[in-house]
Amino acid sequence: MVVSGKQGHVAYPHTCDNAIHKASRIIQALSSYEFEQGSLDFPGTSLQVTHVDTGAFTDNLVLVSTRIEFNVRYAWQFNRDSLVKLLASIIGEVDGGASVSWSRPCESYMSRTNTQKRCLITIAEKAIVQATGRYPVVSTSGGAFCGKADGRFFASDTTQVVELGVPNATIHQVNEHVHLSDIVTLEDIFTDILLSL
Repeated sequence: MVVSGKQGHVAYPHTCDNAIHKASRIIQALSSYEFEQGSLDFPGTSLQVTHVDTGAFTDNLVLVSTRIEFNVRYAWQFNRDSLVKLLASIIGEVDGGASVSWSRPCESYMSRTNTQKRCLITIAEKAIVQATGRYPVVSTSGGAFCGKADGRFFASDTTQVVELGVPNATIHQVNEHVHLSDIVTLEDIFTDILLSL
């Protein structure tokens, strides 16, 4: 979103409208909104501000605009339209003039265990037990069995989607890493899944 103000000299704040101050109020409203808490099957919706851009810096100038980028990982209780409506309302209550555009349209999804002969979750669980000797926890919190990651781009009511990968405690962090043994185990799991299908 782009938040607009009025440029001016910091010594004369009454002649300016600080876009950064307005943007900070919007960020506060978005980050403090209490989304649903989720359930055992699906974590609640979360919003993270990922970028704030105020343009070129001058220490004695109130800037005319601020761009804010944010990411929302939303649960199945929302669809894109209902989420856009809610967020537009929150933003509009703080600054009705903010310009908001939406990107990466996708829907949350949740593939449930069912009684189908070829239930993908059941097949994956069996392959994991066979490769690790441990029964997996089905989770949609990110990474393995994720309900909010790349699978959202091709999930539908008629598609079974299971995301399965290595443990990702350091995902997107400096020095992101996985154990080589986890990659070998994952190969065994994928092989068993493919053979079962």
